[in-house]
Amino acid sequence: MSGIVRQPRMILSTQGLTSAGKTYFALKDTPRPALLLDFDYGAEGLPEDVLEGVDIAQYDLLAGTFKGESDARREQIIREETERFLADYRAAIDQAKYRLIVVDTASVLWSGLRLRYDKNYAAAEEVMHSLIRAAYKSTTNLTLIHHMTTVWARNKDGKSYKNHGVYERTGMEGVDNKVQLAIEQRWVEPIMGPDGSVVAAGRFEARVLKCRDNKPLEGAVIETPDWQTLCTMAAPSVDWSK
Repeated sequence: MSGIVRQPRMILSTQGLTSAGKTYFALKDTPRPALLLDFDYGAEGLPEDVLEGVDIAQYDLLAGTFKGESDARREQIIREETERFLADYRAAIDQAKYRLIVVDTASVLWSGLRLRYDKNYAAAEEVMHSLIRAAYKSTTNLTLIHHMTTVWARNKDGKSYKNHGVYERTGMEGVDNKVQLAIEQRWVEPIMGPDGSVVAAGRFEARVLKCRDNKPLEGAVIETPDWQTLCTMAAPSVDWSK
């Protein structure tokens, strides 16, 4: 019986609040050519060098897209945009044209799929699972970007309130268990001295939530993370510089 061959690709999920550097991380010094499947206009404002070698396809599934539309028109937009995304994604995987696919964000995609399948979560989950399975069968790297939102809690009177400072990923549940590497990104504000001088510079950080190939890495915090470094830490046997 032959052993399992490790495909030279990384399937990664990243999550974080706004301005945590998620899209920048996903595209800066990552494999080329790359395809950005963009629901969130995340590429706007990125430096030109970060977008070099990146093809971009945009889809209109943000909530504001449906404002003022009839139910029938809303359903049509959701159906057309989700089907266009699925066709583009599957073609990119099948044709092996790109070394990296970035979905920005998988949170918005998940919302669109739930609406597309009339809140049939099982059907929406099966589509998401099929996208990840297709990547596993390929040599195409895949990065799924997720938003985070404040967790709602209940007080002793049973009233709901936003538990500020506590956040959770938005999107399909259990995605961390489907990918090879899951991280959470954040921006750490600079520390200022009493005289206004910078005591410690601001920085981006990534905390490893899940690592299929290197379990001891889980919980590690990496300062100023980049894709190649994280992939090398997660799977040292693969040459990620190629």
